[in-house]
Amino acid sequence: MQTKNIIPWSKANDVFSKRLEKRLKHVLKPLIKMRNINEKLNLERAEFRRQSVSAKINILRNKAGSLLKARSFSLPKSESGWRVQPSGLHAVREDKQKSQQIVVICTPSAVKRIFDGIATIRAFGSIGSNRELTL
Repeated sequence: MQTKNIIPWSKANDVFSKRLEKRLKHVLKPLIKMRNINEKLNLERAEFRRQSVSAKINILRNKAGSLLKARSFSLPKSESGWRVQPSGLHAVREDKQKSQQIVVICTPSAVKRIFDGIATIRAFGSIGSNRELTL
C-alpha cells in the first residue's frame, strides 16, 4: 500500500511562497513607508540648511503663523497688511471670557535685550491698548 500526499509538493511550495510573500509585504509596508518619510524629511532638512539665515527666519515665521491661524489665532492687521515684524509676529485669540496672545520671536541669536523686553511686558501684564508689541 502506498500513501499519497494530501497536497502535492509543487502546489505546497506555491502556496507557501505566496503566503510568505503576502506576509512580508504586510510586515514591510510600514517600514518602507517610514523609510520614505525619513528620506523626505532628510531632503527637506538639507534644503533648509542651505538657506540663508534671513530665509530660515522667514520660513519659521511663516510656519508659526500658519500653525497659529490653524488654531483660531488671528494676526492683527496694520495699515500695511499683516502686522509681522522683522523680529517675529504677534497672534491673538479672543472669546467672550478671555484673550490669549502669543508673540513669536524669530532671531538668529537671542540677546539679553529681547528677554528684557519680554520681562517688561510680563511685569506690566499688557502690551498696550493697540495690541502691538515692538521689541
